[in-house]
Amino acid sequence: MMIYSQNERDAALIRSAGFCTCSGAADENPFVDGLTIHKTEGQHGSNALYADKVMGDILAMPAVWCLPIRPKTLYIAGDTVWVKPYVRTLQRFQPQVVVINAGNATNDLYGPIIMERRMRRTPIFCLKRLWHFCT
Repeated sequence: MMIYSQNERDAALIRSAGFCTCSGAADENPFVDGLTIHKTEGQHGSNALYADKVMGDILAMPAVWCLPIRPKTLYIAGDTVWVKPYVRTLQRFQPQVVVINAGNATNDLYGPIIMERRMRRTPIFCLKRLWHFCT
């Protein structure tokens, strides 16, 4: 079974643990029956956190996925905060189902690294046809 990671660096780490069939996900990943998984942008913390070379490398880019599954599109935001790339993804794919992590995990120096409780409903205001929303 193929294992997909968010990037090739993580794939190399997974392969070094003995998993032979691992690949870093491409921007667009077609599968069977018309399913395509799109790798999208997110940010695991504030701009200030990413400006800190050590912290930016530790947290890296979160895995954020959009899966158009007929007749609905599922958007899994993963560990991200509310940033412009997140909004652009919502606008581009117009998902009917959105799943986000809204546990308000924070970094002592830089604040939230995932969405907080009051941010969790913001996708509702960006989307015209949101059917389901999960946190």
